[in-house]
Amino acid sequence: GEMQEEQFSWKAKKWTQQLNLYQSNHDNPNSSGSEDAEFFAAYSTIKIHEEMIKDAPRTKAYRDAILGSKSLFKNKVVMDIGCGSGILSCFCAQAGAKKVYAVDASEMSHIAELVVHKNGFGDIITEVHVLKWKTNNY
Repeated sequence: GEMQEEQFSWKAKKWTQQLNLYQSNHDNPNSSGSEDAEFFAAYSTIKIHEEMIKDAPRTKAYRDAILGSKSLFKNKVVMDIGCGSGILSCFCAQAGAKKVYAVDASEMSHIAELVVHKNGFGDIITEVHVLKWKTNNY
């Protein structure tokens, strides 16, 4: 109901504040120029993740789908590939996952770690930062 919407809105604001605080305190150099580096650099900035979190219908749909399917998550191991801010990993932990691996190849993995711990899920969610991303050119 309305109370849940207010709590969700408050948490979305809180996550955004945490992301902005982290970004303002950390440099994010990525200057290799490769196509992969450009892709991951685009997702390593706060702005794109802030826009996604502030898109309340989108974020609420993810939240409702995950939390509305607790039986699929309860006591399961989940891997969130491309975890970004970590918000979906947090929803999986809320839904009862016994372990969540939040994986990201961008610098956002450090922000996801902050979000996870600030929201009390550090014992369930493990962050994995992929240091090198290899692709095959066919």
